[in-house]
Amino acid sequence: MSVTEWIYNKYSTDEKGLQESKNFVLIWGLFESQIKSCIGNGNLKTSDFVSWVQVLEIKKEQNGISIKEPSTHKYINTELIEYINNAFNHFFQKYTNDRDKFIDHLYNQTDSQTQKAKKEFMDFVKSLNKQNIKDKIIFLFHIARRMRNKFFHGIKKVGEIISEQKEFEKINRYLVSIISLIEHFA
Repeated sequence: MSVTEWIYNKYSTDEKGLQESKNFVLIWGLFESQIKSCIGNGNLKTSDFVSWVQVLEIKKEQNGISIKEPSTHKYINTELIEYINNAFNHFFQKYTNDRDKFIDHLYNQTDSQTQKAKKEFMDFVKSLNKQNIKDKIIFLFHIARRMRNKFFHGIKKVGEIISEQKEFEKINRYLVSIISLIEHFA
């Protein structure tokens, strides 16, 4: 059974409001282990991920576009690309509605690595093409990585975790879409 299949079989929601954040922990770990097979080093750097995204092959089709990962020869289209688009639209809307609040929330830690990541994100957003699927994938990677760092290393306020379930849901589906580019998913 593929990792993507396994996630979909286990993927569920609950009434307590924490399921998506619990799913995120698992999905992020699987994402990291899968992406390393394409990026090929022990540390998942943003620059390495961006380089990987740049070699993805985008093909226009009758029903939209497909994305191919050249080293694995895996494709995604339709539903999985919709997950990427929906996640991008959700987070970009939050960004454009109140940029300062969005940035402060995402990069609320004052350590030097967080501030370096904040600068990388802000530099990237200056050149972001909202119509380009590769830019969407990179934009969402910045957010997923920050969500991961905040969740694993930052302040863990239960209220904040519960209030971000929609964000976890969107980023989880994005991560599953990226995993699907790397491994076989029937």
